[in-house]
Amino acid sequence: MVAVGDSTGVADMLQLPVGDPLVDDKGKPLPGTRFYIPGSVLNAQVDTGHPLAFGVGASVPLFFDSSPVFTLPAGGKAMTVVASFDSANPLLSGWAFGQAHLKGADAIVDACVGKGHLFLMGPEVNQGPSRTRRSSSCSTGSISPRRTARPGAAAVTAGSS
Repeated sequence: MVAVGDSTGVADMLQLPVGDPLVDDKGKPLPGTRFYIPGSVLNAQVDTGHPLAFGVGASVPLFFDSSPVFTLPAGGKAMTVVASFDSANPLLSGWAFGQAHLKGADAIVDACVGKGHLFLMGPEVNQGPSRTRRSSSCSTGSISPRRTARPGAAAVTAGSS
């Protein structure tokens, strides 16, 4: 199962031991006066040996829009970090207030649940691996859709009229 963004709350429903590093000492979410990152691109480090990261480099840009992030218990079994923020300054583009709270937080986690896997992806993960991408007009690696002619329509190529 793949859970992206707010749908990662399924981890709580499954009672997985996933923590939230963006809470205060009382377990309340950090207020906007301490942490706020709306729609910015952040740099994450990737475990390139994990199968989910096949074809991805050791460092990737992720779109972060008040996204969930995770912490795993020390010595936790059946849970693996795939991508995390290892810097107190992961900002690549946009703006961030309190980004230091992300240092050590996990962005993508693989949890073994029963006989399957649950992939928790806090930030938006919609770019393809760079080695398999054919073309892209976006610096974040989004794959551009191919245009196809309607049935019966003449194909138009560059330079033709």
